[in-house]
Amino acid sequence: MKGSRRFTKRITVHTYTAVSDGAGGNTTSESLTATVWAELKTMSTKQLIDIGYTDATLAVKVTVRKPNTFDYKTPNMAIKYNSVAYTIVSATVNPDYNNRYITFTAVKKGG
Repeated sequence: MKGSRRFTKRITVHTYTAVSDGAGGNTTSESLTATVWAELKTMSTKQLIDIGYTDATLAVKVTVRKPNTFDYKTPNMAIKYNSVAYTIVSATVNPDYNNRYITFTAVKKGG
């Protein structure tokens, strides 16, 4: 599938940073980094086992247009789709080497 019809899921990208809680410890602060259109695909059983999961509802393969303003970095970033948070667990991949798209794996938080 080509063009904009490929990216039909609206996701939000969030960055998590440790900030001082004023009592000698840290707390985690979440900030919205971007809202982008994405392609989300469930993963095969083999792909899930390769990353240590067996439940197909826990992980998704995400493809987005390569952003110019930020990088998708693990482990301090996550995405949200339909109010469900997913932690980015893989390095980003440039699947066709043309720097137009990137792909990564994300796992449902708490999963």
